[in-house]
Amino acid sequence: MDNETQSDSEEEILVYAEFEDSVNLNKYKFVHVLGMDTKRPVFQLDDTFFTGTYENPLGTYMFFEEDPTIQSPDPLFDRYPAKNLKYLCKTRKLINVEHAYVTPKEEDKGKTRPK
Repeated sequence: MDNETQSDSEEEILVYAEFEDSVNLNKYKFVHVLGMDTKRPVFQLDDTFFTGTYENPLGTYMFFEEDPTIQSPDPLFDRYPAKNLKYLCKTRKLINVEHAYVTPKEEDKGKTRPK
């Protein structure tokens, strides 16, 4: 295998994450999600860490994207909405995310570190 096929790959997926604290994602430069396929994914927003757990919500969450095309059967009399949205996908899972406090691991006092 050459290096191009062994390189890290990125995959874009949509996730509904509900943060316990009010978090404004727009103020963060880097948003990373680690371990999406594990039971407790980790969210890293710049230098702040969060852990999540999967839950089954009541109902279904739907994702939409902005649609720049304006469609109207009667353009003379119909009002145009402020934003046009187009259905993207749905999910029946959510990730409940709470703030994680990272602390350094304490070394055992009886053991010495190898030099």
